[in-house]
Amino acid sequence: MFEVPQWLTLGAGAMAFFLGLVSVFCSVMVYVDTKREFWSMWKTLGRFVGSSLVGAFAVLSFSELVSVGTVSAWLSVGMLVSILFKAVVEASLILPAREDAWSFSKKSGMIQLYSLRKTLSIRWAAFAVAAVAAMFATLVPALGALILPAVILGELLERCIFFQAVVTLKMPGELSRIQAH
Repeated sequence: MFEVPQWLTLGAGAMAFFLGLVSVFCSVMVYVDTKREFWSMWKTLGRFVGSSLVGAFAVLSFSELVSVGTVSAWLSVGMLVSILFKAVVEASLILPAREDAWSFSKKSGMIQLYSLRKTLSIRWAAFAVAAVAAMFATLVPALGALILPAVILGELLERCIFFQAVVTLKMPGELSRIQAH
């Protein structure tokens, strides 16, 4: 039987990680290129990187729970840090709703707080369930089983918010810009 050298396995893992980062960046650029304020570079990059981190730690926690029967402290801490990062990014998109001056960011924040209130509430509740489960999964391993479903639910709801809270200025295709040239 042929045995793969360890350096080759590590190289393949590094290449997969690098390609994953490139893929996330390319996905970000699809939205950034629309020039919509809600989908600006740092806002979108923060959300996509946050989703990647939260998702990775949720899958690793689930895998460890299934294979070993517990969730390690380092995975719990990683999960909490990634949830905190993602929560800060998402909260920064809601805060402009409190500003006095009108802006596209304010309108997107208000859409989230009013029109999407129920979706946003369930999304943040899913954050809370995943965070609490991660905090106590080392003590009560059964709680670790809540992490992945809570993250999946929360991220699906976050995608709904991502697409519904953006302020659209014109019809797709921007005919006025094409006619100006």
